[in-house]
Amino acid sequence: MRIWKLSHGTFTPAQRTTLAEKRLVSLHGETGANQVHNFNAAPNGALFYLTYGNAVQALCKLTGPATEIEKGWLSRPYKLLKQSKHAQPYLLSKKKWTPQGNSTFFLIPPGALDEFEETLLKPYFDLSLGELNNMASADTNLPASTTANAADGPLNRILFGPPGTGKTYHAVSEAVSIVEGLDPRQAGSPNSYTSTKARFDQYRQDGQIEFVTFHPSYAYQDFIEGIRPEITNEQLRYDLQPGALKRIAKLAKANWEASQQFNGAPLTEEQRFELAFNTIVDDCQKSLTGSPAPQATLWGGNKVNVSAGVRGKSLTIVIGNQASPLYLSKAQLLKLWKNRSTISKPADIGLYGNPYFYAVLQLLCDTDKELGHKVSVEPPPLKRFVLVIDEINRGNIAKIFGELITLIEDDKRLGQPNQLTVRLPYSPEDSEEPEFGLPPNLYLLGTMNTADRSIALLDTALRRRFHFREMMPDATTLPATPVEGVDLRALLSTLNARIEFLIGRNHMIGHAYLHGISDLTQLQDRFLNRIIPLLQEYFFDDWAKLRLIFKDGESKAKHLHIVSTREDLAHTLFGDEHQHLASRESYTVTNRLDADMLRAIYA
Repeated sequence: MRIWKLSHGTFTPAQRTTLAEKRLVSLHGETGANQVHNFNAAPNGALFYLTYGNAVQALCKLTGPATEIEKGWLSRPYKLLKQSKHAQPYLLSKKKWTPQGNSTFFLIPPGALDEFEETLLKPYFDLSLGELNNMASADTNLPASTTANAADGPLNRILFGPPGTGKTYHAVSEAVSIVEGLDPRQAGSPNSYTSTKARFDQYRQDGQIEFVTFHPSYAYQDFIEGIRPEITNEQLRYDLQPGALKRIAKLAKANWEASQQFNGAPLTEEQRFELAFNTIVDDCQKSLTGSPAPQATLWGGNKVNVSAGVRGKSLTIVIGNQASPLYLSKAQLLKLWKNRSTISKPADIGLYGNPYFYAVLQLLCDTDKELGHKVSVEPPPLKRFVLVIDEINRGNIAKIFGELITLIEDDKRLGQPNQLTVRLPYSPEDSEEPEFGLPPNLYLLGTMNTADRSIALLDTALRRRFHFREMMPDATTLPATPVEGVDLRALLSTLNARIEFLIGRNHMIGHAYLHGISDLTQLQDRFLNRIIPLLQEYFFDDWAKLRLIFKDGESKAKHLHIVSTREDLAHTLFGDEHQHLASRESYTVTNRLDADMLRAIYA
């Protein structure tokens, strides 16, 4: 569910009365922080609560597009759903989605909906989220898209089911739907999937989507962070490197924090440092193509060239003819930056006690002055980031997630009521982020093959923190027209009914095994080389059950059998002296299939 906050806090009482009589909400065309775009783009039927400053007024929904009724002001019509039951001011929080927040048109974050329900929806309207959803759904003018947005769901999800049910396929479309705020059915339809996959690849390239596959050797160091060897200037070094989760979490957090700023807000010390540091790193990169290298001035007046370290995580100085460069880590420089008002000479640095840190600190200060950033520009819109974890149950979940298992819960995310952070075991005390937390705009989307490992074996802590959605075989996705006389829908449904009876629904055959088949040759290849080997694995050395799956019994003509049986007599194989050995049955899988053999499975 998507609910917006809309404030008429700057209007006079007379103006508010006029707008209320005309059933209009209004926003100035120069309102910052992407709010004008959001006001225009919100679909008809979008839910919002109206507030006059910190006085909550009504629950409403938009019913028409934005128009410029008065110069510079955009207005949209709305329908009143419920009036506030009292006029007591809201004083509990100054978050941007609340009446006291510094915003005009702001989406309530998915992770804050529970707080919205408890502190605003129930006290002012006597409604729960479920009741509001029912009220909205019962209104025939409310488009389905307002309740079918992929980004409205839980932050942690797992798609699980038997092999071949399209879990990875749907994970791609759902990841794109989350990023773009779409109905996943739209992005995942066969007609639009090619475009969806192209956008998925682009989001991966841009860092908004990350894709990893768990396996038995996958470790905490791959997922969170670990120490890895690197060769720089022909020297072996061991650096702390972020894993898949930490990489995308850092990007998501940076966007989330930036989006919370308001236009004209003073830059924080960390933001000024980041701008200056990144400007120097950019100049270092340009020096590789012929531009002058940035230079730091030592206490005595001499200058030394500065270059960027690996992945821009440090600045580097080569001292004289020494082969070993001096690495000045970003974390160390940030600590000095925060204390720069107390540093007037190299000796003031204390612990580091060398003139090179002082020289680079001065370079950072000079760069900051040149940039001249005093206030922030208009904040970027909040983006959603998605980490897709394929085959999530094939890894050792407890070891891979470690202490992060606590932080992934919706209400434990940064900025949420029960926010939690932890100190990562590999991070040094002078790390840029001594405490690590997950932002509320990062989604975890896993896939799980129930035939590979039972869902019951999953770590209980993980099960409690993820929303599970089962994906079962769907024969209706197969063509209704028979392929050379073979009804694919009936074939799949019959096989799965027997598999479910014999070993359970987690081992059914997914519809993807029979997708894209246009003739009998393709069907025979798919059956002999994919489906039968899969069933042989399921029913390892239990040929009797495998024959039941294909209905290869006495009542079926032998030329239609897929698994044939014969009796092996001991004296025939080993001679008359071994007649005391009991005979046994042997089984043979056919190497050819025809339409009659396949039809006999379900006929």
